[in-house]
Amino acid sequence: MSEISRRIAEIFLLIEEIVLDSVFIVNMFASIIRKRAQRRLIHRKQGTKYKMADRIPKQIEHSDDLILHNDTNCLDNLRMTRGAFAKLCYLLKHVGGLRDSRYVSINEKAALYLSVLAHHKKNRIVRFDFKRSGQTISRHFHDVLNAVLRLHNLLLVNPEPVDDNYTNPRWSSFKGCLGFAADCRVLHDAIHRPNGLKILQGFLTPYKGVRYHLDEWGEGNSIPQNPKEYFNMTHSKAHNVIERAFGLLKKRWAILRSQTFYDIKVQNRMIMACVLLHNFIRLELHVDPIEELSSDDDEDDHEDNENVDFIDTVEPSQFWTNWRDNLAQSMFNEWRGVG
Repeated sequence: MSEISRRIAEIFLLIEEIVLDSVFIVNMFASIIRKRAQRRLIHRKQGTKYKMADRIPKQIEHSDDLILHNDTNCLDNLRMTRGAFAKLCYLLKHVGGLRDSRYVSINEKAALYLSVLAHHKKNRIVRFDFKRSGQTISRHFHDVLNAVLRLHNLLLVNPEPVDDNYTNPRWSSFKGCLGFAADCRVLHDAIHRPNGLKILQGFLTPYKGVRYHLDEWGEGNSIPQNPKEYFNMTHSKAHNVIERAFGLLKKRWAILRSQTFYDIKVQNRMIMACVLLHNFIRLELHVDPIEELSSDDDEDDHEDNENVDFIDTVEPSQFWTNWRDNLAQSMFNEWRGVG
């Protein structure tokens, strides 16, 4: 065999080895690709791969359980009936500017927000309930909070002074009064804040050092013995109504009853939102189960303040002192039947 023929034979052998090696490599990669494809198919059949479209039915099912099936579920979880919830969502959309997102409807956003307020649920609990990410829950919570605050022109109630035609015995004696300071510490703090507490005319405070919680229908020393004690008793009944209103607000929204992990600005906004939603519920529900459970005469949360040293850093002027004395005497005379 000539040298040229030998060289040609070696070249063909080398080419054959390269081809065989290439075929082996190709087959190896093809086998890996097939195995990966088989694993993806198995995962897809088992439902282990996350797909938003696959999760939507479960998310809708949970929302439907809260807001569609019956009023009992809606009241227990969201503090309002289905009809009231539908009206709230309408207002949040057309007045508050809330919008459906790609995967989350206004109804679901409002439901998760009310669930947090009503039961003070943490993000991880709401995330589990609604099958959403923690980031999604947080974003939609703040979206609904902002939308609720935009309803203030519709739901915020401006207090009106007690007018001359008012007949409720708890308030009728305090003509022209706007409200009552039930906690001297709160009043003291409000007055001494940088911006202060704006007062139209003055304070109608209870008499200092005079018995406060008395029984109009009691016997002996349990009933008022003089105009000052009668005034304090009437003042006590009036501000107990205000305390009860705050108690009802806390019963409705558990987030107001314990420590929260939101920053102070968000907490302030949440308190306003709770008040606005409370007003909305009172407008929409003819019978409020939470209010029905609260008795007008429930004073378990009130301390006996007979010996409390009332606030002494805000002294009324002589004009208001005289006005209070005359009012107290007039109230006492009317109660005793003295013409």
